[in-house]
Amino acid sequence: MDDQRAYLDSPQLKLCNGTRFVGFSHLFKALTEKQIITFKDENLDRGERISNALLQTIRESYVSVVIFSKNYACSTWCLEELVTILQCNKEMGQVVLPVFYEIDPTEVQELTGSYGNALMNHRKEFGDCSVESWSHALKKVGAMAGFVSWDTKPESKLIEEIVNHI
Repeated sequence: MDDQRAYLDSPQLKLCNGTRFVGFSHLFKALTEKQIITFKDENLDRGERISNALLQTIRESYVSVVIFSKNYACSTWCLEELVTILQCNKEMGQVVLPVFYEIDPTEVQELTGSYGNALMNHRKEFGDCSVESWSHALKKVGAMAGFVSWDTKPESKLIEEIVNHI
């Protein structure tokens, strides 16, 4: 397992106004300690084109951990990444591990609540094509087996379970 890569998709690192997953740094540290090469946005060199570098990292990863929070769908960047993650899952068999942090998974699967509102707002700016692609990705990944933060307390136990699963 020396060369496993994990990509942590978390809107908090992309300055989305989502609920902060305070355990994110602990999750990153725990994966690194297990010798899993773990990438987050902060690993990019200054001046490097974020979009191409991030998308390439996603494509090269064995697993993508997607941390859905209340305002995840507010970030079009996160939604674009999610489309790429789903593509990699379908075309290359990449493992996708959703984590529903302080949100009901059905809100993601059924595009209700904050997810429905965010997509409705995006439709005004980006049109139907992008929103349909994002909606499809949210429904698909939201329906995958993953972790629900409300089911596992304290947060340290949730992190331990995620790391052990990977």
